[in-house]
Amino acid sequence: MSGYILSDSKTFEIFVRTEKALKNNTFPIMTRFAEDEIDFIVKTAKIRLDKKDKIIEMGVGSGRVVKEFKKLGFPSYGFDNDPFFVEYCKRRGLDVFLLDATKSVSKEHKNRYKMAVISFNTLFNFPERIRAKWISHAYSLIDKGGFLVIIVYSSEKFSKSMVKERVEFYQYVLDPPNGYRVEIFDNGEEKGIHMLDGKNSVKWFSLWKNEQQIRKEVALWKGFDLLSMTPLHCKIAFGMVLQKVL
Repeated sequence: MSGYILSDSKTFEIFVRTEKALKNNTFPIMTRFAEDEIDFIVKTAKIRLDKKDKIIEMGVGSGRVVKEFKKLGFPSYGFDNDPFFVEYCKRRGLDVFLLDATKSVSKEHKNRYKMAVISFNTLFNFPERIRAKWISHAYSLIDKGGFLVIIVYSSEKFSKSMVKERVEFYQYVLDPPNGYRVEIFDNGEEKGIHMLDGKNSVKWFSLWKNEQQIRKEVALWKGFDLLSMTPLHCKIAFGMVLQKVL
């Protein structure tokens, strides 16, 4: 999922801690966010899809979203570039395969799915050029008239207490090595959270964008129309629904 910078084994450890924190409600705002995004994604599928329609999650991680769709009876799939996650999901009985979303999508998966999902701000844990590749591959995966659902953090809705909890959350799940630190950054154009090493080199980041910035970037995504952009109940993220039109 976020193996762009972190090693596979380190990434897997992060998701183990993330699941534990969400399950135990260690960070209430993040637990609420996780619940709200699942609710938004599931409601979107129920409204726009038939039960026979195939769904795929891009950057499946621990399989949280795919698991929900499977329980509802949808043909549900996922992929990740991390073999640790693929094996973990398979052991949970989920149909997940190994694929790097920055490389070519194989012919067997092109135009196969009615909905693709990118959850937990995953898209904005990558640089813009990588985000563009993910959108290109989402276009390849989705059949004409199908949907792309993306969950993104909003930079506009964070109170001071929310910002504090998010730093503490990522401090916990990232478990930085000695000399590393997790900090908020705001350079006037981009805002978010990042992990730095002792030389101040960025080792991981998560961008937060305001609605105007998100819409501006979405307008550049060829082959998709933005149908809706809805604030989640937790108020710290948007749920976007796009449709493949070409």
